[in-house]
Amino acid sequence: MDAKIFLIGRDEENDVVVPHITVSRFHAQIFRNEIGECFLSDLSTPYGTCVNGLRIKRDVKLKPHDKVVIGDEQVLNWIEPILGIKHTDLKSSPEMSKSQNIFNLVIFFVLLFLFSITGYYLYSIGIFNSLI
Repeated sequence: MDAKIFLIGRDEENDVVVPHITVSRFHAQIFRNEIGECFLSDLSTPYGTCVNGLRIKRDVKLKPHDKVVIGDEQVLNWIEPILGIKHTDLKSSPEMSKSQNIFNLVIFFVLLFLFSITGYYLYSIGIFNSLI
């Protein structure tokens, strides 16, 4: 198995481009050695790189589903396929996507509508009069 280097940073030449001010142009690299083990190294950046909450100072062997944070809270979730390394998700924070926000808003208004109809029905049959 050939060694492979997977570059992460703000520059467009990287394998994963992270357009954030706290991410250096060439911030970190994941490399796979000849026997297929993956390692992460920070490229001497000011904001650093963390694995599972700990800032790394030297090469760190990665395991599937390790949480890699580059710069200031730029989270990189990655998987390690047999034939290479691919990132699966890159986000700035644990915010919801636009489609999740729209879905939640629709659900909110549907529930509001249902509660309004239920309240009106209970009022119309006089259920609230017996409570007073």
